[in-house]
Amino acid sequence: MIWVGKMIVLLLMVSLLNISIENRVIYKDESSADKNGIVETVFLIANNSNQPVNIISISPHCACTEFKLEKWKIDPGKKTNLILTVPIDQLKSLREVHAVIKTDSQQKFLKVSIKYGKAT
Repeated sequence: MIWVGKMIVLLLMVSLLNISIENRVIYKDESSADKNGIVETVFLIANNSNQPVNIISISPHCACTEFKLEKWKIDPGKKTNLILTVPIDQLKSLREVHAVIKTDSQQKFLKVSIKYGKAT
């Protein structure tokens, strides 16, 4: 009976994870910058639920970070790209920039980050 209770809790936890982001933290350095010194990073956001999910807002933590979102509404089973851009000088100075994504799903807030350097 205890095992069944744990299984129900596990299933409830999985059902709450209706949004997934491939690689929430991505490392970049000078070699990632374009000729203008801008680093562009793409985060893939997937809706794993059976309900549409709306992105309500995206809040970069720094004015130096800009974003583009392909779709503000993600249908069930679909994906969209969030693109963050930041000058390499700012990324190098701050060591990390991030953005908080607010949704209307059970996962209200999600965070993605770009860190300066190489993944360890």
